[in-house]
Amino acid sequence: MELFAPAPGEPEEGLREALAGWGGWRGAERDHDDVLLVPDGRDAHFIAPTVDVSDEIVCDHRLYESLLEAEDEEAAVLKLVLEDEEGVQDLEDDLYMLARPVCLCAETPELLEKALRAFYGIAVYDGTWELEPEILRYFEQKYGLICL
Repeated sequence: MELFAPAPGEPEEGLREALAGWGGWRGAERDHDDVLLVPDGRDAHFIAPTVDVSDEIVCDHRLYESLLEAEDEEAAVLKLVLEDEEGVQDLEDDLYMLARPVCLCAETPELLEKALRAFYGIAVYDGTWELEPEILRYFEQKYGLICL
């Protein structure tokens, strides 16, 4: 939802005329040729589309410890697996620990959407669990999900 209001001192009619001819916004296509911009919510990361993804890290009560162990890995993207609703809560609790791009994986689209809402960066999808193309497009448009 967008809200438009006239600037102070300007007549409302000018704004109405401008909005009458406005066709809406459109998203710009991503360029997948060289690198992908994948922010983690704090820092921007530029990665290759063929980047190494870490082994699966399960989002559970040990997520903090698992992320500390993953710091020594060479992988540029951390693959976080959500097995249940508690995993989303564990992800929210330990978001501050993430310093690399994140690949989110969940068995159901509903669980993945909850994780995408909780994650404050832009997540990567590597196709671990197949999703319908319509659902992927929805996640790309709504949450900026990047499909490798």
